[in-house]
Amino acid sequence: MILKDIFFCIALSSLVRTLRCLRQTSSCSCETDLNGSIFSLQYLDAGGNANYAFQVTDSSSTLEHPATFQYNPCKAFICSQDNSAAVCKEIWEYPDQNIGLQSTAEFQDTNDTFEYSDNYNYDLEETDNSSTSDNETHSIPVYIRHSIILRYTDKSDSITSEVFIVCQENERGKFSIIDVSNNSFYQFKLETKFACREQMPDRIYFANQVNEAGGGNSQGGIASFIILGIVLILGFIVLVLAIFFILKKFKIKSNRISPFR
Repeated sequence: MILKDIFFCIALSSLVRTLRCLRQTSSCSCETDLNGSIFSLQYLDAGGNANYAFQVTDSSSTLEHPATFQYNPCKAFICSQDNSAAVCKEIWEYPDQNIGLQSTAEFQDTNDTFEYSDNYNYDLEETDNSSTSDNETHSIPVYIRHSIILRYTDKSDSITSEVFIVCQENERGKFSIIDVSNNSFYQFKLETKFACREQMPDRIYFANQVNEAGGGNSQGGIASFIILGIVLILGFIVLVLAIFFILKKFKIKSNRISPFR
């Protein structure tokens, strides 16, 4: 019970940190409740020749070859011979299955408390009535309240995939399974610092403009530096011209009163 309360408190601490989407601006970005700042997953997209950014295997499966799931937040990739996927399911010796079209991406705003089970290793104190060994694994419910959900459907609109996006300050991007036991409804979790309010200053912000170390400038910041530079250059030119005309005027005046002329 104590552990459950601890995890519940940890989950509650994420409630105020995760952004809320107010208006969708693309398949992987939305306007947030933080002064209209733009939340975007573009920086987490696959780079180079990679088709997808994330891949995870269903470790709870009893199959010899469990299902593998790929996810790319912004750009569609090839799945089942079709370059349209956001979420793809692969099972050995079975055709790939597109379980989420990129074109169907829809942000969902929720204040609901979502519950799922996860496994945690912790030490059990030995008592007189128990000889339980340490470091046993127990499945306990974990409560996480999500503010950002990305929902996808397949071509037939019969399969739904949901990606719960959670603020995690120490994670650039971590993709994991919540529940894939239902073949028509899949749930995943994406933990990223880009969903944290602390990562969003009071200005327009794009996740793909932040580097690996977490630093970087937004377009607004770059534009500000450019404008400041232009202003400084124009100010310098005006100052030089002003000094030139003052010196010229002073020279003409001094020539008029010179006793040697």
